Amino acid sequence: MIKRREMVKLGAVMGMNMLGRKLFSAIFGLEKFFPLFEISGKDYFELGEQIGKNLKNRIQAGLKRRKKWIDEIKNFADADRKTRFEPFLDSLKQNFPHYLEEMKGTARGSELDFDLLFVLNLNPELSAMMRSSREDDCSTVLVKNGDKIVLGHNEDGSEMYIDLMSLLKVKAPSGIDFFVLAYPGIMPGNGPGINSNGILHTCNYIGNKKCKAGVPRYFIDRAMLEAKSMEDAIKLGSHPARAYSQAHNLVSISEKRAVMIESSISKVAVREVDGILYRTNNYILPEMQDEQQFASYQASSLPRLKSLEIFFKELSPDQVDESKVHQALSNHDTPFISPCRHKSKLIPGATLGTLLFDSTQSEFKIFYQAPCKNIFQKFPVKLTQRKE
Repeated sequence: MIKRREMVKLGAVMGMNMLGRKLFSAIFGLEKFFPLFEISGKDYFELGEQIGKNLKNRIQAGLKRRKKWIDEIKNFADADRKTRFEPFLDSLKQNFPHYLEEMKGTARGSELDFDLLFVLNLNPELSAMMRSSREDDCSTVLVKNGDKIVLGHNEDGSEMYIDLMSLLKVKAPSGIDFFVLAYPGIMPGNGPGINSNGILHTCNYIGNKKCKAGVPRYFIDRAMLEAKSMEDAIKLGSHPARAYSQAHNLVSISEKRAVMIESSISKVAVREVDGILYRTNNYILPEMQDEQQFASYQASSLPRLKSLEIFFKELSPDQVDESKVHQALSNHDTPFISPCRHKSKLIPGATLGTLLFDSTQSEFKIFYQAPCKNIFQKFPVKLTQRKE
């Protein structure tokens, strides 16, 4: 059974009093929030089909808005399918056939050609082959102080998706439930998510110059949503068949662990977090410093990294709470390329949403678009496993 509901008024979310809410509503009316879809399926094809049906208009709108870009990468893939399309498909059949079925279901549900949707999900790999860059520039803060863990993540992407993102609450055929901020047409998992095993996952694009035939990056992210434990998540992030680079930020609530992973096609670095660690879209771990990255991404990433460095420079882990992380991710000290990014004609990309988690709380927050607007909704942390 699939349900859809719209979120609450901005005034209520911001905690205004009744007079303030009435005044706000009178002036501005109702503020939007991400739509929430509750989805289940007896198998992964049906699960994908239900995602496709519910997100059909958003997926088709995203493809229409980005037609020039998607045509470019599809034409590139079609020009040599034996090296730019089929090897990725074959690797998925071998390693994650159920997620391939999910994508086939999404294509049917959204009434789109599978090849088109698959090419969209090969974007990181094909872009690397084309020696081109993208605008998905996320910023992340991960803090561990004793047993307390705080995770904050700004999900940045194309400004053309600014009003097309969705929240999915999914009952997977595996018996694992997950909640995720989802892009239209892209496998769930590229946006921040949490599952019923208490594993939180966010990721940061790293523009490595090298890729290989293998499991596409978005499908590794999708697998993270059904990780059983921290070790399982690390194993997925280090998958030997991975096709491209990635940075994974992980929290295990029950294990009280926080981990950051950086990968390329040939190396993996795993860092157990103890203290304050922040990142944007370049390699930060010593083991990965010899990896070649696109300069355009460092040009965007380094100013945001510097902003976070300045913010946390004088702070110790015990001084950093949820409000401090929110403040850091709402920063605008460098116009257009600060951690909090707004739609601009000058520089592509924008902050589409934010996750804020504090392990001492029974809820986590999802912020609508830029976190500085302070439009958020709280969602409960649920660690119960379904019995099928």
